[in-house]
Amino acid sequence: MKFVTKALIYHDISLVTINPHMHLLGKSFLAYAITPQSDTIRLVRIPKWDFRWQYFYTYPTMLKIPAGSTIVAEGVFDNTRNNPNNPFSPPREITGLGGSMRTTDEMFQLILTFLPYFPGDEHIRLDNILPGQTGLE
Repeated sequence: MKFVTKALIYHDISLVTINPHMHLLGKSFLAYAITPQSDTIRLVRIPKWDFRWQYFYTYPTMLKIPAGSTIVAEGVFDNTRNNPNNPFSPPREITGLGGSMRTTDEMFQLILTFLPYFPGDEHIRLDNILPGQTGLE
């Protein structure tokens, strides 16, 4: 089963990190931005979801997402007996659980860390910065 969520970006932003989040039923995760000119900006693609591998991914440099873009997240889930990670046998219907954070309660989230965009942000290095360095080239 596939779920899609979208968010409109009202102002230019500089994307710093991205954190796709699902639990044990997750099968794949894809996120991208569509600009007002219909260009696609790839954000993250995880074709084979693994619950144990999720964390915040930091881009090498800040990624500009222009105002008017739409960020799209697509999550595919496998709530069948064929999913060895399914915590329920037989599989159960998944419903809203009032904000429970248990691993056996499924989630679909895309967490973004971003700042208002300033010209030149895309040149600030975010990888391999040592304490005291600015990351500016």
